[in-house]
Amino acid sequence: MSETLFGEAPSISIVIPGTVVSGNRKTRSFAKQVGTDAQGRPKFSARTYTTREAKEFAERVRSIALYEVAKSGWVMPEWMYVSIKAYNYGIDRTNIAKTVEDALQGIIYKNDGHILDGPVGKRKDDRGQRVEVVVRAVDPKDYGYG
Repeated sequence: MSETLFGEAPSISIVIPGTVVSGNRKTRSFAKQVGTDAQGRPKFSARTYTTREAKEFAERVRSIALYEVAKSGWVMPEWMYVSIKAYNYGIDRTNIAKTVEDALQGIIYKNDGHILDGPVGKRKDDRGQRVEVVVRAVDPKDYGYG
C-alpha cells in the first residue's frame, strides 16, 4: 500500500448512523403520454428524479463528512482506497455503497470514479444500524495507472 515519507498514507474515517437509502430507491422514473404522432401512435415523455428520501440521506452523509473534514484537516486525494462496512442492514451491499460513495463526492474526494480499491461488506452486531467508511489516499501506480 501507499506510504508517505513519514509513514502511512493520509486517511479519514466516517461513521454514518441510522438508515441508508438503497441505490435501488435513489431515483424514480415515470413516463406520461403527451400526444400522438402522425400515424396515431402515442408519444411519451419520460422523466427521472431523485427521491426526497435519497436527497435527505445524501444531505445527512454530507453533513457528517463536512464535520469530519473540518475536524481532521482532510485534503481530497486524486486517487483513493475506500472501505465500506454496513452494519445491520438487509439491503444489497453494493446498493449501500453506491449511495454512500455518491454522497461523499465533492467533500471527501473529487470523483468516485477515482476509487481504485476497497472492500464493501455487511456485518451484524448489537450496536445499531450504521455505515463505517474509511478513505485512504493511494498512489495510482500501485494499481497500474500512469
